[in-house]
Amino acid sequence: MDGDFYDFFRHDDQCLDVIVADVMGKGVPAALLAAATKSNFLEALCHLIAVSRGDRLPEPKEIVTLAHADMVRQLIDLESS
Repeated sequence: MDGDFYDFFRHDDQCLDVIVADVMGKGVPAALLAAATKSNFLEALCHLIAVSRGDRLPEPKEIVTLAHADMVRQLIDLESS
């Protein structure tokens, strides 16, 4: 197990989002962090699509910003537990 991952999200015949990441470290901790990060990106993408107007897809910056904010909140919560 490691912290490398990739995924593809096809929106229609003309648009494809690709996410590629390499979490530093090896083993279960890196794999868990990679899975949580991937999940946060997917959640951010789904949320932004749900609240968008019309056929507009979110910009990469919007997806990363929302996913980052959620990850930071979760990591701070872990440190304070």
